[in-house]
Amino acid sequence: MKSLRSMSALVLFFLIILAAGCSRDPNVKKQKYLDSGKKYLQAEKYQEAVIQFSNAIQTDPNFAEGHYQLAQAYIKMGYWKSAFTELSRVIDLQPDNVKAQVEVGNLLLAARQIDEARKHSDIALQKDSQDPEAIGLAANIQAADHNLPAAIEQIQKAIQLSPNRAEFYTNLALFQTKSDQLPAAEASLKKAIEVDPKSARNYVNLASFYQQRQNVAAAEQTFQTAIQADPKNLQARVAFARFYLAQGKRPEAENVVLDGKRALGNDPNGYRLAADFYLGVGDTDKALDEYAALYQQHPKNLEVKKSYIDLLLQKGRIDEAKRLTDEILKSNSKDVMANLFAADLQIRSGDYSGAIARLGDVTKNEPDNARAHYFLGLAFDRSGNADQAEKEWREAARLRPDMAIAQEALAKLAIRTGNVELLASSAEQLIKLQPAAPNGYLFRAGAESSHQQQDKAEADIATAIRLAPQSASGYLGLAKLRLSQRKFADALTNFQLALDRDPQSAEALSGLAQAYVSQKQPANAIAAVNAQITKYPSVGGFYYTLGALQVQTRDLAAASASFQKAIELDSGNFPALFQLGRLDMAQGDLDKAAQQWRAWLDKDPRNPNPAWLLGRLEDSRNNWEKAQDYYQKALQARPDFPPAANDLAYSMLVHGGNSDVALSLAQTARRGLPDSPNSADTLALAYIQKKVYGSAIDLLQDAIKKSPPNATFEYHLGLAYQQGGNATEAKKHLTRALSVDPKFAQAADAKKVLQEL
Repeated sequence: MKSLRSMSALVLFFLIILAAGCSRDPNVKKQKYLDSGKKYLQAEKYQEAVIQFSNAIQTDPNFAEGHYQLAQAYIKMGYWKSAFTELSRVIDLQPDNVKAQVEVGNLLLAARQIDEARKHSDIALQKDSQDPEAIGLAANIQAADHNLPAAIEQIQKAIQLSPNRAEFYTNLALFQTKSDQLPAAEASLKKAIEVDPKSARNYVNLASFYQQRQNVAAAEQTFQTAIQADPKNLQARVAFARFYLAQGKRPEAENVVLDGKRALGNDPNGYRLAADFYLGVGDTDKALDEYAALYQQHPKNLEVKKSYIDLLLQKGRIDEAKRLTDEILKSNSKDVMANLFAADLQIRSGDYSGAIARLGDVTKNEPDNARAHYFLGLAFDRSGNADQAEKEWREAARLRPDMAIAQEALAKLAIRTGNVELLASSAEQLIKLQPAAPNGYLFRAGAESSHQQQDKAEADIATAIRLAPQSASGYLGLAKLRLSQRKFADALTNFQLALDRDPQSAEALSGLAQAYVSQKQPANAIAAVNAQITKYPSVGGFYYTLGALQVQTRDLAAASASFQKAIELDSGNFPALFQLGRLDMAQGDLDKAAQQWRAWLDKDPRNPNPAWLLGRLEDSRNNWEKAQDYYQKALQARPDFPPAANDLAYSMLVHGGNSDVALSLAQTARRGLPDSPNSADTLALAYIQKKVYGSAIDLLQDAIKKSPPNATFEYHLGLAYQQGGNATEAKKHLTRALSVDPKFAQAADAKKVLQEL
């Protein structure tokens, strides 16, 4: 008995050792991961499949099948770059792998890299000239090269080799349609259905063919058959709903969607169908109601929750959006979409520095996330960094050429910075993306007006008004054009029409006020603004417009109160903060101005403007060391900020700082402010100290041409001539400096140099 127990223990021991050995065998281990991944792939659990396939190739980096299956998972998820990388690795490991060659070719063809796709097609056909998929790829390449007869010949060969592949008949139909062989194309689409009668996609292709031929009855019948063939097919119902929308039959489209929602039951894509439909047709109220109900029914569905947050943000329901966003981040602080929502919330609350830091992390981890770049551009723009904003928006547009909001942001930035070329290019892109929307035409009109192409601008504005007669934007564009043409009565009329359509438009009210002021009617301008404030007292922009008018009429106390109210209603109203500080300085209350701008700096330390303004304020008090500290702080926030670079360079040159550093700063300022007389003067002073007198003289002559009589510029030009050995010109400009302003800051120095001469 004892020996039997001993034998059993020994057997068990060897089994354990054997199992342990198997678990350590990399071939067994990678195969287990591969098999598990395939199960997940079949169950459409693609993320889980990716994890298992990744585990397999970590176990054996040269495991070609693991790389191939990982590519299949990425293709299902739409991660084309990752799929391409994995398939390329398969080809490196197995150059004779025809399937991988064909799939890489298909990816390249989809990216319009036709010549590269052809290389892989040729290799695949060299390896197996009778492979139907390789022949199908060759057919598609011929079609991309507009050689339709060859494409038809090739796909027919593929069909002969594999007559039960429905997608080959679909491709044949596409080529025949492009060749205007319509009866043959219809027959091919019907053959695809015959080969695979349970596939809804085949019916949808035939229905779309009928729709394009304006055979509405046949299209409708075929869409219905598609749903009967596969009642749970989401794409068939979406296509059918779009068909009805194209016919102007929204109720019928809505019925298709609601019926699909019932039929698909607990399928997440199904129960979101109605919500996404309402969102697609612009009915955000119904979409929000749907998502609110879905969130209650499916609180664990993260995609539903995120879509709900997105709509809450669109509707301005900030507190609810923040609560739900915080819930997601609490469970997963790295969730990308939740971080984008959080950044959006930070931007709305004026926390631009926090948004920039958060979005910087997102773009570092996901450099191809266009939406993250868009929001990062928005945060930079609000914090006063227009150059960085443009860079981020351009990147968003590059990553997502169909991202209209990025193009619109670039266009608005171009208007503010006077970049007519950027405005024109963004406008053209918007028109391509949204030909039925007014904004692209209005932006293009702005570019045309800048080039004095008034007739073209008029035509584009008329198009915008025709497309959206109830929108304020078209009338606003026409009003601005009339204002630039000094047709003030027409401008007033159109600004009022814009305001009638959007009574809370600060831009329309500001334009209306400007039109009155242009006619020397400031009292009417103030009355119009006050009337609108009475109706809508919570619009901060209205108070800013009122304050600007009160400054013009010298009612400075009232202007201060208006700017203060604008800030109370919108803490991120930086123009109001700027104007309020300037008013305080103008009235001699430097401490109050400093207090305003320090609060602004504390709130948004990444914005260089408040630190720069504080530096100028300290300069006005002759606290040059403190001023330099603020200028440096502004440059820490934005190293290429031209105003701070200019003022710091000037201060260093005047007060004996490092001349090399000062020269570098002055050059930075000049690059950023190429038309500024002040930047020319600062760089000229740096050149004088470096004894580069010719360049200094050129810059100072340019500065004097572009500015009213300026004693400092004349003095510096006199110095350049004096130190360069031209006493006659030196005397002329030093004398002129003293005649322009006998008491300017360097008057004593000018007199001393004159005496020496």
